[in-house]
Amino acid sequence: MPLIVNVYGGTANMETDYGTTPEGATAHLPLNKIVWGDDSVSYKVNETYPLPVQIMAVTGEALVVSGNIGASGSFPIENPIVGATGIRFLAVAGSTNGDPIEVTGSVSISNTLTVGNTLSTRYLDSSTDSITVTGGVNILGALDLNAGTDSVAVYGWDGNRYVNTTLFASDGTTIGNSGDALNVNLVNSGVTFSVTIGATTGVVNGDSGLVVYGLTGGTPIAVKGRNGEAIEVVNSPGSAVGVTGSFYTDGTQVTTVSEITRSSTVVSGFTLASVVGGPIVGSSTPLKTGITIKSHPSNVDFVYVGNSGLTGGITTNGYPLESGESLFLECNNANLIYIMGISGDPRMVHYIGS
Repeated sequence: MPLIVNVYGGTANMETDYGTTPEGATAHLPLNKIVWGDDSVSYKVNETYPLPVQIMAVTGEALVVSGNIGASGSFPIENPIVGATGIRFLAVAGSTNGDPIEVTGSVSISNTLTVGNTLSTRYLDSSTDSITVTGGVNILGALDLNAGTDSVAVYGWDGNRYVNTTLFASDGTTIGNSGDALNVNLVNSGVTFSVTIGATTGVVNGDSGLVVYGLTGGTPIAVKGRNGEAIEVVNSPGSAVGVTGSFYTDGTQVTTVSEITRSSTVVSGFTLASVVGGPIVGSSTPLKTGITIKSHPSNVDFVYVGNSGLTGGITTNGYPLESGESLFLECNNANLIYIMGISGDPRMVHYIGS
């Protein structure tokens, strides 16, 4: 039931609760907004400024809190000691799965109980416990090590894991080494080795040739073909076999040429011989067999043929060809051949090669 109240010349509605028990069964209870604070500030109760509440127990009665209680900010936990020896223990556990609590930093164990009480301890076990020791560790007195459970690490002079060691024989003589290999001498006879050799075994003799001798007196090994015939020398896949160096011969060796690869190109042309000499062709012209040079029948004087020395008009360095005469030369390039003519002569030269 609203109650109309004049507010500074205006009107406003004031609501009440009616019929609530026990106080409002016969009376109207006004609905109010709670304001809290001190002498200087006032806060309306909302989510930003909630109403502070202090829970206090009634003297002589236990304070019972049901439901979940949350904490905001610092939430102190105390483990007071009641009297001289009465301790209220604070239980600390890991996760809900029973995992152990991880402890980091420095940990010290001391017995703060009074005389006559004992501190419950246990031995460390390698399957569950681990200890890390940093800094220097000194051992005073004798230390008995057990070969089955103890180990000792020895480091080299530079702090690495390799120890510089010198080996001595029974008479005190130093045992030597060569590089990273230990010098070993085999004494007495009857030494047997078990060696596995691959299907393909190669013999390498550095930069010099490999010398093979016969059974006695350093007699060279004679290599012959079937039934005393010549040994067939072939190359795969069909390319030429190169043979260099000096060869032993007694005049009875026979070489059979089964095939000569012919040139697949033909080179031909016409030119005028220079009076000072020059190559018959101006550029590289490879040949397989050679080239034929012919002086034109209309020439009156000689045409000279030679090498690169046939220059400067010196005819004594050339081979003369009369009119209509030809000459065949075996060479691998036509630009190796020089020709020269006489001034006033037609000096026409034809050539063909492969």
